[in-house]
Amino acid sequence: MENTKASAADNLFAQEFEKMVKQLAKSGGVTIEEHNRALLERAKTLFGLGYIGQDIYELLCEACEYHDLGKANPKMQERLKSRELKFDADREIPHNVLSMYLMPKNALPEYYILLFAVGFHHDYGDVFHLLEDTEKRSLAEELLAQWECAGHPGRKAIKGIKNCIMQPEIKEKMILVKGLLHKCDYAASGETEIEYKNDFLMCKTKRFFEKKGFSYNEMQQFCLERQDENIMVVGQTGMGKTEAALLWIGDHKGFIFLPVRTAINKMYDRIRREIIDDESSDGIEKQLGLLHSDAVARLLEQQEKKTQKIGSMEGALYREMDVIAYHNRSRQLAMPLTISTVDQLFDFIFQYQTYELKLATLSYSKVVIDEIQMYGADLLADLVFGLKMIRELGGRIAITTATLAPFIKGNTD
Repeated sequence: MENTKASAADNLFAQEFEKMVKQLAKSGGVTIEEHNRALLERAKTLFGLGYIGQDIYELLCEACEYHDLGKANPKMQERLKSRELKFDADREIPHNVLSMYLMPKNALPEYYILLFAVGFHHDYGDVFHLLEDTEKRSLAEELLAQWECAGHPGRKAIKGIKNCIMQPEIKEKMILVKGLLHKCDYAASGETEIEYKNDFLMCKTKRFFEKKGFSYNEMQQFCLERQDENIMVVGQTGMGKTEAALLWIGDHKGFIFLPVRTAINKMYDRIRREIIDDESSDGIEKQLGLLHSDAVARLLEQQEKKTQKIGSMEGALYREMDVIAYHNRSRQLAMPLTISTVDQLFDFIFQYQTYELKLATLSYSKVVIDEIQMYGADLLADLVFGLKMIRELGGRIAITTATLAPFIKGNTD
């Protein structure tokens, strides 16, 4: 009898889902179905690059399908068509919460993972309060009256989400699915690539050694042979730690973090000039990113200087490059290799509303921390805590430094 009821509910949802996704998702005329398709294409890219496994990919695809269903309510549709009406908190419920009403109740704990990702993918108020408040519940039911499949998640679902957050293995999936949903949603809404493939770094790094007539030293060989491991490398200045880090990253998504902007700028210029070394702007725009508080100003300054060198390769590269669009790709964490300050990404440790995006991205990346001895006590504590979070979710870490305090090794093992 229960199987019959479940089958009927599934059929009802399937029928109404086809109608819901024909509703508007954007004021420009984009439907929920079209927007979902854009998200799914980006989820497929992550899976195709090998950055996420089958189980996370399947959950992410479901989250992409459900995340905007709540927009299929008359008030939201009216606002999307008029472009002039504003959200009325007295007469409306945020669409992320309404989406929770429209999701089919699947197997547990997957249902709670999806509820969490969909319900919290926007910060439009206290989700649990909106679900528990009697008046808000009545309003939600009124807004979704046209959809027979709508049903309140219930206090059991709220308790289920909170219980899942307390279970480490399930919480990891919740972080990944929510973070990757943010990443897919932002890239789809901005009509940008979610990730650019790293299929160049190993070849170009090896080419650099060949051009210079260098062979790998012991430290560099060590890094090359341990690409799938977390490592710590101590080497004096001038021993080639940057090249060692690039050999360790290989053809994988990577981030290199340094403590000061001047060092970052120097490393960025050197990698761009000596490693990337392309004759087209793609070598910069789709391969190497720069992240720090003055990155745009510096890139614009460099562009102005280089364009004076008519006929030079660097001048041609900077003339062709849209600096703002290029920097946005870096900020969206889409670049295969990014040079950054710690403060640009490691703020995820404070677990603000969308922190999962950065952590989920770092979970499938290789993270290099250079010159860790230069950080002050407070920032170092934040950094070590963040590295633990990254490692727990599957990210790989390399610490390359001239000086390594014993307590750092003890706290990151």
